[in-house]
Amino acid sequence: MIIGKDALKRAPEGPWREEIAAFVRGGGKVVVLEQTETPDFTPVPLVQTHGRKTTMAFTRAADHPIMKGLGDADMRWWAADHYVCADNYRKPERGNYVPLVDVGTGDGILETPLMEQYEGKGSYILCQVMLTEKVGMAPQADRMLRNMLGYLAAAEAYRTPGKTAVIAAADAPIRKALEDSRLAYEDMTGKADAVTADKYAVAIVDVATGLDEAAVEPLRRFAEAGGHVLLHRATPEKQALVEKAMGVRLRLFPLDKEPIDIQNHVARTDNVGLMAGISNHELFWASNAFFAMLRLEGNWWSGYNPKCPADEQIADYYIAAGDDVPADAAVKLTMPGTLIEAPEGKGYVALNQMRIDQPTADCAVTVARLRSLLLTNLGCTLRGEGGALLARKQRLSHYDYFTVDLGPYANRGLRDDKASGLIGWSNQGENDMRELPVGDVRLAGIPFHIASPKAAIALFSPQANNTDLPKEVKGIKIGHRADALFFLHCAPWCCEHPFRYRVNYDDGTSVDIDITAGRQIFDWWEDPNKYADAMARWGSFVAWTGNNPMRKGIVLPGYEWTNPNPEKVIRDVDFLTVPENGYGCIPILVGLTGAVSKPSRGVVTDVIGTAGIKVRLGTQEEDIYYVGVEGIGKDNPYYPKAVEAHRQMVAGQSVQIVDDVVTRNAAGQHIAYVYLGDVFDVRGLVNARIIGDGLGKLGNFEGNTGRRMYLENLGFIAQQRKAGMWATGK
Repeated sequence: MIIGKDALKRAPEGPWREEIAAFVRGGGKVVVLEQTETPDFTPVPLVQTHGRKTTMAFTRAADHPIMKGLGDADMRWWAADHYVCADNYRKPERGNYVPLVDVGTGDGILETPLMEQYEGKGSYILCQVMLTEKVGMAPQADRMLRNMLGYLAAAEAYRTPGKTAVIAAADAPIRKALEDSRLAYEDMTGKADAVTADKYAVAIVDVATGLDEAAVEPLRRFAEAGGHVLLHRATPEKQALVEKAMGVRLRLFPLDKEPIDIQNHVARTDNVGLMAGISNHELFWASNAFFAMLRLEGNWWSGYNPKCPADEQIADYYIAAGDDVPADAAVKLTMPGTLIEAPEGKGYVALNQMRIDQPTADCAVTVARLRSLLLTNLGCTLRGEGGALLARKQRLSHYDYFTVDLGPYANRGLRDDKASGLIGWSNQGENDMRELPVGDVRLAGIPFHIASPKAAIALFSPQANNTDLPKEVKGIKIGHRADALFFLHCAPWCCEHPFRYRVNYDDGTSVDIDITAGRQIFDWWEDPNKYADAMARWGSFVAWTGNNPMRKGIVLPGYEWTNPNPEKVIRDVDFLTVPENGYGCIPILVGLTGAVSKPSRGVVTDVIGTAGIKVRLGTQEEDIYYVGVEGIGKDNPYYPKAVEAHRQMVAGQSVQIVDDVVTRNAAGQHIAYVYLGDVFDVRGLVNARIIGDGLGKLGNFEGNTGRRMYLENLGFIAQQRKAGMWATGK
């Protein structure tokens, strides 16, 4: 799958993010080409810089298929304007990802224009390299695109996270560090013989508390079978055991005996394998005190006297293989030696000496990033902090909801009530929905109204003697425009096509929604986990779980339907059986809610003089007027130039709408602050640029004070320097 350049500026409504996540978890790859709207659906959340282009970048994962034939010299000064990338991503602190390319900033090599994030069996390739513009112009862009397409066609991803076994005492510092990195692991301390390659991909062993004689041979067998073993922080006391586990002779060098100028940093020897994605920035552990010494004293390493403090040292001992060990039997990955890899059969045993579990506080973020990259390269699974679930939560928060009362159409209760003659749910006695809450409720983040005492619409079926029910219920009144409808439904004895909905619009047209088992619905007695990916792919979700006297763990599924005609008013909805299935299940509808997207970010479609903009927010276009700005009058001779300057500033741009306390002016118009880019960067505040450039004058505050002083100061300065309209004296 390829998401084209700036496609996210006009992202569709609906659960497409969840569908993409399911596709990736199943082994799919998604390329996201250059975006100014930051992707919000990746498993590792992204922070993006805006408005900055780069002419020089560095290959950071040379063995990645996308980087084949592309070295550092190929990642700079691309034709014809020398730019290589723009609006790069900040390197995340945590998560399963690898930067394939990185770039420098004023604070170090902290940004990446090309990274790959991993989830399940697949991945997301996030590309801010200017391929769309440079293909056919820069040969390096041509090669990268060819490589990328070839990689998309390949069956496997560059990294596939797997299961990790940890062998370490409960209070070992490495445990806390791994948990901080959100590592998914199983504690196998004292059970090394159960760590086998058919169950685990990685074994992480704390040398001080987890490595003993009984663990050595099982770990070697695990590596021979294809497992990856990481031994953490060898000491002279455990040196013999480490040598047995690695199969090589080692030498250890106490850091306090080493020269001061190499006590808090090392350098990588290559950018492949375990070191892929890791720059020397991640291996430079200088404290704030060290930097202060450099700035104030003008000295270099030798000025950090009498020595580097112990808590700032990158390791306790440097390591090297014995002189008699062949170079390919123990590969040194850093200089001086803090990471050595010893191949063993189909896998390897690596030894890490870096204090990735006990960094000084000033380097904690740098070391957390290094830890995540090492764990990703090892093959560990790190629990994401973003992804489709977070994106779904954010998306749902941008909806305005309206609930539909099904009471007038309902024919069944949630349980039997003989006194009132009410038949429960599916007419199965105590196999009912008695615990489902009624009234106005919020299920899976969505508001619903569950009617009472008759709560559900059930349709005809010979199952459980439900032949007195109608075969269809038509005309469930909606009377609203909607971007989405949310259904709460189920179908005891669920068959392949249990029922369908028909959505009828005010203009006389209609759309059928076919419901298929395992996609938009699943049986209320089934375990929904086995449908997790299918549910995400098709927009279904678990709305509620509960119990009844016959079953613990009954489930009420929900389904989100994306309206293909959001501009039309939905008149009503029909609930219909499917005669072709022989009425073999009992269709039941218990909740229906509509939603209109009200995002705060949209794309400017036009300007309203210099007083405001027309902006597409979701599927609706809205007029937004600037807080603090009175647009220039049409009778002003500068009006045509001002409007054109305004249009050049904002037309087609993605903007963020931020309300103040008062959101409507006296004319009933929506007033707000409008930002180009980051809302924390006042330089992108359009209200301010209109005033500062003399394209309008102060006004329309309506009591809002959030940016009033700032805008008033800009207005005074604009008049003093005769900017824009003020040059005419009006």
